[in-house]
Amino acid sequence: MSLVGFSMGGATALLTAIDEPAVRAVAEDSGYADLGDLIEVEAPKASGLPPFFTPGMALAVRALIGVDLYAIRPVDGMPHLAAAGVPVLFVHGETDTYVPLVNARRLATSYGPRAETLFVPGAGHVESHLKSPATYDAALLAFLARSAH
Repeated sequence: MSLVGFSMGGATALLTAIDEPAVRAVAEDSGYADLGDLIEVEAPKASGLPPFFTPGMALAVRALIGVDLYAIRPVDGMPHLAAAGVPVLFVHGETDTYVPLVNARRLATSYGPRAETLFVPGAGHVESHLKSPATYDAALLAFLARSAH
């Protein structure tokens, strides 16, 4: 099976593929490399609170629902996917200000030299298909066709 995910769904697809041997390929669009890094930037914007409140909010989440937000790091599993031969296509808009392009670059670097990437100029968060539909469709379809074998 192949997984395709967008934003948090892209990160989830990567995390799922690490533990699910039935996954044969992953295409992720605008996913994050490390949730902790992302919330350090985004939580103060969303809450209006100073950044020093973010670790406390994350600790509250952990106490309330048992999830350590700082432990959600798809980047750590990329070497495993590469070693298992699971192909991954990293798609990201070059002007994404919500989940910056550095996330896709970190994921691809962690995966290694066989990482496939499509970085779309002028595309923001989950806008790559909107900005360049023909290129996006061609890259995704070719990736999935190659991965089916």
